[in-house]
Amino acid sequence: MNVEDFFKKAGLTPRPLQLETARELASQLPGNVGLEAPPGWGKTIAVLAALASAGALPAVWRVRTYPQARRISEDVAVANLKPFVAGGRERTCPLAGELRANVHHYCRYLKHKCPYFKLLVESPVRLGYVPSYEDLPPEVCRYYLQENVGADVYIATYNTGLNFGGVQTVVDEAHNAVSVQSMPLSKLREGLAELAQVAGSEELLDKVEKFDVVTNVRVYLEELTAALVEALEKGARPRSAPKVLSFIREAPFLWREGEEVYTLKVYRPRGPSLYVSATLTPVAHVFNVPVVSVPWQKKYTAAITTWLTTAYREYGPPLAREYNNLLFFLRRFFDRILVFATSRVAKTLSADTTNPEEWNRGVLLLLSHGRYAEGVDLPADCVVMAGAPYLPPYVSARLAAVGLKPDDVVAITTVQNVGRATRTPSASPFIVLADERYARLSIPYFDVVEVHSLKDLEAIITKLVRVHATQ
Repeated sequence: MNVEDFFKKAGLTPRPLQLETARELASQLPGNVGLEAPPGWGKTIAVLAALASAGALPAVWRVRTYPQARRISEDVAVANLKPFVAGGRERTCPLAGELRANVHHYCRYLKHKCPYFKLLVESPVRLGYVPSYEDLPPEVCRYYLQENVGADVYIATYNTGLNFGGVQTVVDEAHNAVSVQSMPLSKLREGLAELAQVAGSEELLDKVEKFDVVTNVRVYLEELTAALVEALEKGARPRSAPKVLSFIREAPFLWREGEEVYTLKVYRPRGPSLYVSATLTPVAHVFNVPVVSVPWQKKYTAAITTWLTTAYREYGPPLAREYNNLLFFLRRFFDRILVFATSRVAKTLSADTTNPEEWNRGVLLLLSHGRYAEGVDLPADCVVMAGAPYLPPYVSARLAAVGLKPDDVVAITTVQNVGRATRTPSASPFIVLADERYARLSIPYFDVVEVHSLKDLEAIITKLVRVHATQ
C-alpha cells in the first residue's frame, strides 16, 4: 500500500505536505528518524500512512498520558487500522488494589509467585483482537496478556515496560523524552526510612540515617531493592518506599536544589524509533536521528529582556525587585500571566497563586522543572520565563553523559514550559524570555526581539495588540 492508497482507503483528504512527508518517512522505516511539524498539522495521520506504506506494522506508539493514548487510538481507528490501548501494572494487575505502589516491584521480582501470572503461563489464553486493556479477561495476568492481541498499533505510555513485538516504535511528543523530574527531599528520606523499618534492618536504618541521600543513595540501590522485595514477600505493603526506589532506579544521577531532589531522564526505546514532535529541534541531536521537517507557518512573538538575568553569581535582591517590577508591569496588559522559574528564583517572586486549579486570572507561578512544567494545558495571554532555567553548575559536567550541553537543557525546558500555553493551533501568547542569556540561544519557534527597558517592552506589546485588533 502506498501513502495515496492509505488516505483513499481511510476516506481522508491529505493536507498540504502530508503526502510528501509520509513518503519521506516511509522511505526511512523501519529505522531511526524524527518528524517535526507544527501543532494541528496532522502528524499522527502522516505517521500512520508512513508506517502502513513501509510495512512497519505492528508498531508501538509511546505517549506520556492515557488521555493521549485515547486520542491516538481514535486516529488509528479512523485510518482503518486496529489500535490497542495498553495499560500499566497499576491498571491491569488484579492485585493492584492490595499492592498499591508496590505492584511494580512485586511484578518485576516476584511474578513467579503471582497466581495470575502462573495461570497465564500454565493455561495460555486464546484471545482475539480487543481495542483496550479494559477488554481483557480479569481472571489472568492482563499485564503480560496484552503483549499480543493482534493489533496494528499498540499504544502505551513511556514507562510501560513491554515491547509488544513491534516492528517500529513511535515516540510521540518526543520533546518530553528529555525531562527534569523532582521529588521533595523529605519524601525521599521518609521512603528510605520506611523501607528500613519494614525490612526490620537496624543496619540499613543506620545507613539511611547517616548517608547523604543525594550523593550515596544509588550506591545502596541494590541493597535497598532487595530489602523491599524481602518485605513484600513477608506481606509488608510500604506506601512511600516503592515510589522512592522507582525514582532512584530510573535516575542516571541526582542533584539537590534547596529541599527538592532532581534527576534528568532521557527516554530512548530499543530498536527502530520514530521521534515525533512539534518542537523536536532542541532534542534531535540527543537521539542522533535525521529529521523530516514541515515548516512552521506561525511563530510566537518573544521578547528577550537584556537587563535581567538569574545567573548564579549575579542574582540577588536588586534583580529580584526588577523581576517583580516586570510582572507588575505585565499585569497592565494581560489577564492571565503564566510564569516559570527555578526553585531558587521562584521563592523571591510575587504571584497570585502557585496552584493551576485556583488560577482564573493574574499571575500563576510554577517551577520550570516542577510537576506542571510539561504535560498539562494552561492557556495564558502571556508566558514569562523568569530566568533561563540552567541547571546548577555542578550538574552541568554530568550532562555530557547523556549527550546534552547546558544550553540544550535551557532550550528544551523553555519549549516545554511555553508549550503549556500553546497546545492549540489558535493559541498565541506573548512570550517574555526574561534573561539576557537567551540572546545566545537559537529557538526556531519564536520571532525574537531584544528589549532593553520596560519602555521598549511596552512598545512591542502595544504594537502586537494593534496587529491582533486588525486581524
